[in-house]
Amino acid sequence: MAYQDIEYTLDAVGNVERYTNNAYGDHLGSAQLVTDWSGSIYEHLEYTPYGELWVDHAASEVGMNPTVFRFTGKELDVETGFYYYGARYLDPKTSRWISADPAMYEGDYIPSAPINDEARRRNGNLPGMGGIFNLVNMHVYHYAGNNPIKLTDPDGRDIILLNRSYGAGGFGHNAVLIGNNDDGWILYSKDSFGKNTRQEFKNLGDFVEANKAAPHEDQYDRASWVTTTKDQDRSMKMHGDGIIDRDYAFKEGRNKKTGQIQQNCADLVADIIGMIGRSVVIGKPKIEKGDSTRKGPYMWGPVSWLKFQFSKGNITSPTNTKVTFPNRQFEDFAKENTSYTFDLPKRDDW
Repeated sequence: MAYQDIEYTLDAVGNVERYTNNAYGDHLGSAQLVTDWSGSIYEHLEYTPYGELWVDHAASEVGMNPTVFRFTGKELDVETGFYYYGARYLDPKTSRWISADPAMYEGDYIPSAPINDEARRRNGNLPGMGGIFNLVNMHVYHYAGNNPIKLTDPDGRDIILLNRSYGAGGFGHNAVLIGNNDDGWILYSKDSFGKNTRQEFKNLGDFVEANKAAPHEDQYDRASWVTTTKDQDRSMKMHGDGIIDRDYAFKEGRNKKTGQIQQNCADLVADIIGMIGRSVVIGKPKIEKGDSTRKGPYMWGPVSWLKFQFSKGNITSPTNTKVTFPNRQFEDFAKENTSYTFDLPKRDDW
């Protein structure tokens, strides 16, 4: 679900009201249905495989602005008709980038002389699933391995904040995906006591399918996508690998016996993403008095903090706490960054 603010001027009284519109995406993150502040559909979009608009139905309401984040959640330049991916522009009519692949002219696809173990490891994990040895990379203007139905090519440098809004009794659970469809993606998640997850995926399609196949209590239902740089990805992965094994705790702090930091899922992703500085905004908002969980059903009912079950109840915090609030962190992240936020596909029986 992507958030886009639209302003209306009410001629009768001269006031301006601000509404929030929601865009719902497909498995690639492409906006397909856009609803207005009341939940009514005012835009329906469908695309050809490489992003050219095929269906563009919009309601005739005066003042309704079309969504600019469309194919794979990228911004459409209305003057040129190109999609902006950060490193270059995609022309959906020709199904090609308008500039060459920077990974080729920067030498990322070229293997190193195998003089040591580090060079040999790099040669065994070249970008583009094989570098120059993968022939599709020799076409430096191709998009998504010529397989745009399953794959995306999001500039090659991105992070995705994942949210399970019904997790932890409706307060939510967050994780982060770092990477690209050339080098693969790494998921970092602090799931519970004694359970830390670091999982690799070849591409986003594989993650989406794994998420759909997971048990209900392990599925993520929302995602927020932000463009990063290659160096930022490298810094986040190195830091994530170094702190993923921290102990779990509801409230972040140091273990009195070991002196080691312990934290919850939202604290972990904030520390990982925070490595890249102010270019991406993420905080650790706390659960405060009066804060409520999302409406049920959700997992981890009020019977016990540790008992996972479906519950239709609602929990309201009776006091201010020092516990980071995952759902609020996700919503703040989506609003404060230039991001594309969307619902993840679920299993048919969900």
